Amino acid sequence: AGRGGGGGGGGGSGGPPPRRSGGHAPMAVVPEHASYEVREFCARYPIDEEALSYLMNCPPEVHLTVARDFRPKTDGEADYSALVISFSKRCRLLAAQKPGHSLADGLGGDDRADLEAFRNRYPMDDRAFSSLQDLQPHARRQVLDTFVPKRMDDTDYSAPVMAYVKVCRARAAESAAHTALHMSGPGPVSQQTVDDFCGRFPMDARALEMLLAAPPVVQTRVMSEFRPKREGDSDYSAAVVAFLGVCKRSAMGGVGGFGGSGPGPPKRPRHF
Repeated sequence: AGRGGGGGGGGGSGGPPPRRSGGHAPMAVVPEHASYEVREFCARYPIDEEALSYLMNCPPEVHLTVARDFRPKTDGEADYSALVISFSKRCRLLAAQKPGHSLADGLGGDDRADLEAFRNRYPMDDRAFSSLQDLQPHARRQVLDTFVPKRMDDTDYSAPVMAYVKVCRARAAESAAHTALHMSGPGPVSQQTVDDFCGRFPMDARALEMLLAAPPVVQTRVMSEFRPKREGDSDYSAAVVAFLGVCKRSAMGGVGGFGGSGPGPPKRPRHF
């Protein structure tokens, strides 16, 4: 059964993308170069641009797994973004555990032409360019794809590029620690355990997404040790998220010293 959330669906029509009720982010329009599996999947399960970007940046084998195995509780919803991001993340982490597989695999071209095109668009000095080249492939791809400067008319972007390189390098290091945590400890928590926990402690979609995205060892601790001040409330979202943070920080301290949460859906473009 598919877990998590996230989204972008749609087709290749030229009209404006459909909007969610309430005037929130529009559903994504799937690009023509997307694989058949991704296009068919998004036509059935609408998702927003953030979820589509996350799915597209996963290796092709993850596309196939998501398209084949994603099974939400209900069909016909207007937005599956959160569920798709969470389920894609789980599939990607499981794929990374296969021998000889790297999380950087299948993330697209990152060759000299891409780097030179980026430097032509955002002029920088040799030191900044060298720092960009030295990044791990998936972190370098994040810079190339999501860097958004505060000003588009500057003649030297060295400082903002260097700042964003540091951000992406730190995210990559935290992601590595988070992946190591996923690969250790117990296996994934069963769907029945998740359902029982949610039935006892109702929470919103965002809190559930964060819980399902956590490493299995963290999920197990949350579901076995969570003790709210009182039972019978209609919403435990804030309490679950707070306890989840405590458990993550405790667990991450043992695999590299990183605190806070592990890697979530791709961050929105950050202005520098």
